[in-house]
Amino acid sequence: MELVYKKIEDGSRDMFIYFPEIPMRSPFRRYGLVIVRPDASRESAEKIMEDWGLKELADKEALVISFPNPGCGGWRLSATEAEVDILLKMQDEMCTPGSARITLTEKGIPDFASMSNRWHLMNDTRYYIGIGDGASMVYGLCLLHPEAAAGIACIGGEVCTDLFQKAVPAPMPARLYGAPEDMFDFLAVKGNQAEPVRACNESCVYVNKINPLMSVTCWMQPPVLNRCWMEELYESFFSKIRRINTGMHGDIDSRMADAAHIFECHLEDTCLSDGLPHTWFVHIPERVRSGDGKVPMVMFMHGGSDNPAEAAQMSRFHEIGEQEGFITVYPWGTNRSSWNSDCNPDEADDDAYLLSLVHHMIQKYPVDASRIYVSGFSNGAAQAQVFAMRHPKLTAGLCHIDSNWPGKRDGITELSVKDIRPFAMAMELKEEQDYRMPVWYTYGTREPSYPVYRGCSQQHQYDFWKVYNNIMVKETPPREQPHPCGCGVEGDTREQMHPLAVYPHLCYDIQRFYSKEGENLYNYVLVRDKGHEVAPADAWLGWNYVKNFRRLPDGRLGTV
Repeated sequence: MELVYKKIEDGSRDMFIYFPEIPMRSPFRRYGLVIVRPDASRESAEKIMEDWGLKELADKEALVISFPNPGCGGWRLSATEAEVDILLKMQDEMCTPGSARITLTEKGIPDFASMSNRWHLMNDTRYYIGIGDGASMVYGLCLLHPEAAAGIACIGGEVCTDLFQKAVPAPMPARLYGAPEDMFDFLAVKGNQAEPVRACNESCVYVNKINPLMSVTCWMQPPVLNRCWMEELYESFFSKIRRINTGMHGDIDSRMADAAHIFECHLEDTCLSDGLPHTWFVHIPERVRSGDGKVPMVMFMHGGSDNPAEAAQMSRFHEIGEQEGFITVYPWGTNRSSWNSDCNPDEADDDAYLLSLVHHMIQKYPVDASRIYVSGFSNGAAQAQVFAMRHPKLTAGLCHIDSNWPGKRDGITELSVKDIRPFAMAMELKEEQDYRMPVWYTYGTREPSYPVYRGCSQQHQYDFWKVYNNIMVKETPPREQPHPCGCGVEGDTREQMHPLAVYPHLCYDIQRFYSKEGENLYNYVLVRDKGHEVAPADAWLGWNYVKNFRRLPDGRLGTV
């Protein structure tokens, strides 16, 4: 096995990393495991790799494993805050053997060239194991930066009591062995708001009644640290949990099973009309496989730098499709990183690719061509809008999420319809026929354009859709004096809901806008405390709105 030695960017500390022997760039997910041990020797990291069977596990489960090294005198327990900051820097260094950095385009989207030589480790699935003084550091991480880990396992260690005064109570699933009593109490009661379900002389288990994933198990004695222990820990614990960015310090959600077991995975398929290799995943519900009727289809586009498996994990549209009886498609951008949402002629023609894919789905699967809906996240939300703009006769509804397009991701731009190529193309089509497009748009209040102000990406996109749907356009207030509603312009009607008992803090503020004919064709939905993320109810609420519409043969909008 080959451990890569790497110094962090400022050169103050170093680490060892194991990269699995699988392709770096892939349509499937990759995960991160950080093992914080007491010493800095290569031999100790190699011994853990060997004794725990980590090479085989990493190659099988697509795990990038890092071993942060303490300083010369070991981990400084008296300076836990500073050491935790170093741990966070090291976590950021797990994506490459060298010093390559992601560069962003002017639109704030990761540049494909800078992504192509990196492992794509999303923040929702990073796990920590701490041993001895290393466990003390992981405890510090849990107290000060719980958003940095999805779950922890710690053997021994201690915690500086002063840290509890600065601690952030947040959910953190944990497996503890000989942990300090005050740390166990904090994690179980304050962090996970869990209650005891089992206790004996050997162990005790605390579980949150609403969200069972928020659990803490503590054993009195240390485990036998071997291959069997590691396999059981990963299979029964880490592989079940992820941390989603839907609260100030994240929420605990379940992890999806391996995409290869869920979807028809079309990898580098050349069957589409352009003859180019494309990748997409398809989910067919069981009842659709055994039926003989036509069903709706949802096409969901991934965010910039993401892939089909990550899009599926975030949105879980296919799970809704299993229940509601529709087909789900998760395409991968032509350049395997982002979407050409500006329809730049010098870049890949993603619109032509998606159009060809939709026609392929209609021909090969029982797709109801009058009920095709599009959605997407971030850069994929921009692409979903573009597809709806350019193909209104084929699109029955749009329910995109967290689109910071067009214009700058965070800032003011002066743009007209003519400045934005897809906008101009859409309005040319409207001159031929006065199309309407049902839109359900979801945006988090921790996004860069909240509260919405004049000249930001949000204003440009919602003014377009209001004009498109014959809705009165009111002026958006300036950045210095945003409207109290937070979404720039208050809706004609407003509704607030808390749709998920498991995440009671998630408040959906729905601003509904009506056309001059009285139709509710645009909805701006703010999710309180949500960051750049797909929250568990985002797709459900979007689907429950768009499913009421169909596209008639003459291009007019009909209802179901």
